[in-house]
Amino acid sequence: PNSLSGLYATIMSYVGGIIANLGYIFIIYTYSWKLSLYLTIGNIVTYLIGDWRLKIRQKYRKELHKLGDERSGISKEALNGIKDIKVLDMQKPIEKKFAKPLKEEVDLNVRMSYKLTALNVLSSAFTVVFYVGFALIAVKLMKIGELIPSTLIVLYSYSNTIRLFVNDIITLKDYAKEKDLVAGRVMEVFDETFYPQDKFGTKTLENAQGHLVVENLKFGYKQDEILFDDLSVTFDSNKLTAIVGKSGEGKSTIANLLFHLYDWEEGTI
Repeated sequence: PNSLSGLYATIMSYVGGIIANLGYIFIIYTYSWKLSLYLTIGNIVTYLIGDWRLKIRQKYRKELHKLGDERSGISKEALNGIKDIKVLDMQKPIEKKFAKPLKEEVDLNVRMSYKLTALNVLSSAFTVVFYVGFALIAVKLMKIGELIPSTLIVLYSYSNTIRLFVNDIITLKDYAKEKDLVAGRVMEVFDETFYPQDKFGTKTLENAQGHLVVENLKFGYKQDEILFDDLSVTFDSNKLTAIVGKSGEGKSTIANLLFHLYDWEEGTI
């Protein structure tokens, strides 16, 4: 939602700039229709190159958003289940699962960077050729008396304004595409199209053999603060055992000790 509101404000500012620059376009056409035609063709080419660059960026940006969401989801999943990951020795599978979208994200960024750099070089080269052609046509028109130096200066200054006008249109289109992309991701969350709720298994362990036995256990998070001193308890198989106590009295600590997540001072499990 914050991204959408920010995009809307940016889009409106560019719309205002485009409307303001429309007047310059009409002024240019009143001076020399030949140079104006050349400027029009040149700016159409500039727009096509910019639009091509925009489509490439939007294509990769959409894929990068999905990979970023996947990586973020794995990170949150790992943080929320860090104890389970340690208990089940799942560090390496989680690392591989996290590394896959990260590697794809890096590769996509590299490919996008190469393509956008190539288009930037093409755009810069065309700009140089465009202004060389503009100068040659202007010199030709001055030789035949259809253009005077003062008019040329005006047309040259306004030509930059038109190029800014074209760039504003491309930028506006870019923000509009970004708005659609962000809004689409919000709706995907609401519709659960790409973010389905977690489904947990229903398998149970039947007729488990053996017992969990804690004998004369001594444990404390700090040496001078003993939480359990000479704790003994047996958890029989195929029976439900409740550990009851006030908050902070060690219920979760007992479970973590059973999984050997902590080292104790004395006793056995």
